[in-house]
Amino acid sequence: MQVNIPLNDEQLNTLGDGGSFFVYLSSDHPAPRGRAPRTREGRPDLNGVWLPALLQPVGDKPEPLPWANELAKKRSDGFGKDPQTYCLPGGLTYSGMFFEYRLVQTAMMLIIIEPDSGNPTRQIYFDGRSHPKDPNPSFMGHSVGRWEGDTLVVDTVGFNDRTWLTNDNFPQTEKMHVVERFRRPDLGHLEMEITFDDSGAFRKPWKLKRVSSLAPEYTEVLEYVCTENNRDIDHLVVK
Repeated sequence: MQVNIPLNDEQLNTLGDGGSFFVYLSSDHPAPRGRAPRTREGRPDLNGVWLPALLQPVGDKPEPLPWANELAKKRSDGFGKDPQTYCLPGGLTYSGMFFEYRLVQTAMMLIIIEPDSGNPTRQIYFDGRSHPKDPNPSFMGHSVGRWEGDTLVVDTVGFNDRTWLTNDNFPQTEKMHVVERFRRPDLGHLEMEITFDDSGAFRKPWKLKRVSSLAPEYTEVLEYVCTENNRDIDHLVVK
């Protein structure tokens, strides 16, 4: 009797790790061609389910302050025990990285649903409101947007310091200010550029970008539930 058991390689250096999953995430995907659709208001229509893609650096690398660099190294030495291991949100840099995510756009709001990272549903307001004067620190922050031509510019503040940034395990502080720029240049692609500005942890702002392809029609964003009864934690190797 022969049994075929496919293994997913979603964590490096684990059983079944051949790199194919990360090749998929970093590759271009077939996407429909044509002009980007527009809403009744004449804005680019960002609605849809989008395929995951890895974030890529733009310009100079992040320059963490000494304390942040030391903490990132310590976290890397304890690889695997990040906040998501304990059912906490992955944060902005893990949004849309591993699985499909959905954008729901109205005239006044953009909603981002991407449960694979454990992130709460994001609500981005572009109804003219401003940030609260004293926002309650949260995992995804408080987001407001505005249109600059065909680009949706999203400004987010009010983060807490409980998530890690990128696979380099950088920390963030409550000083972090993020600006995202969303563009749909054609029917099949969504471009996003993210600028991180956190004087509490980095010497200067730094950027990442992602280009996602439109998922095939009828693709669904599935439920994700993180259980606190995670028995793997004790088996993760820590230096």
